[in-house]
Amino acid sequence: MPGDAMINPNTLAVLGVSEPFLGGRGDKCLDSLSSLAGDLGIPFLDLGSLFGDGPFLIGDTLSVGVSGLQKRSLILGGGALEGAVVQTALTTLLDGYDLFVPADLFAALEPERSALVFDRIRDVGGIITSERQILLECLAQTDAPEARAPLQARFDQLLLQTDGKM
Repeated sequence: MPGDAMINPNTLAVLGVSEPFLGGRGDKCLDSLSSLAGDLGIPFLDLGSLFGDGPFLIGDTLSVGVSGLQKRSLILGGGALEGAVVQTALTTLLDGYDLFVPADLFAALEPERSALVFDRIRDVGGIITSERQILLECLAQTDAPEARAPLQARFDQLLLQTDGKM
C-alpha cells in the first residue's frame, strides 16, 4: 500500500485522462496537468494515448503504461472523476503506487457527488490534495533556482487567482 505522505518530486509522475463525453472540461484539466508536469520537470502520461480510439479499460494496458514511467508516486487528474479517474486511482493504489489527487484538477459529471468519489479514493489510501499544496511540497524540496522559478511562478499565479487567500 502507499507509503509517502508527502510529495517527492524525484519519484513523481503525472497521469491525466479526459473522457470524450465531457467535452472541453476534461481537456482543460488535461492541459493543466501537462503544464504542471512540465513545470515540475517530471513525466506526464495522457492515459487516453494508451487506448487510442478503443474503450478505457482497467487492466494490463494501464498497468504496463504506468509502470513504464518508473515512478512510485503519481498525481492523477482529469475527467470524468466518477469514471476513468476513480478507476485509475483504485487500480494504481492497489498496484502499490502512492497517489495524490488534486481536487482542483478534475472534471465531474455530477460535481455534487464528488465528495463520495474522493472518499472512495481516500478509503483505499489515496491522498486528496490541491495543485497549490503540490507546488508547496515540491518547492520545499527544490533548491536549484532554475528549478524553483517555474514552480514559484505557478504558485504565485494560483495565489492571485484566489485573491491571496491561503
